[in-house]
Amino acid sequence: MSDPCRLSPPPPFLLGDAARVSLVIAGPDGAHADPISLTLRTLNPQGAATTLRYPDDAAIVRDALGHYHADIVLTQPGTWYWRWQSGHPSLGVAEGRITVQPSRFDPE
Repeated sequence: MSDPCRLSPPPPFLLGDAARVSLVIAGPDGAHADPISLTLRTLNPQGAATTLRYPDDAAIVRDALGHYHADIVLTQPGTWYWRWQSGHPSLGVAEGRITVQPSRFDPE
């Protein structure tokens, strides 16, 4: 994977934000490539895991050859973890975390 991941909007994240986790996949020659399989796993601050698989889950969006993104709705304050994993022919993984600050306002 090249230029593996970007987050938008840039941190800090607030409770209720949606964090866009973007991924660019490239082969050893630097050419962008689509994997046969792509998985995004998230772990919320309470330890609950979610797994999304492309192309089965529409939440993972293919923007262009080798370019993907998914939006993670941040429903709890604390630290969230994410992990992209691509399958053949462009094997690779990328991991990161998102820190979510609580809101100063009561939920409506």
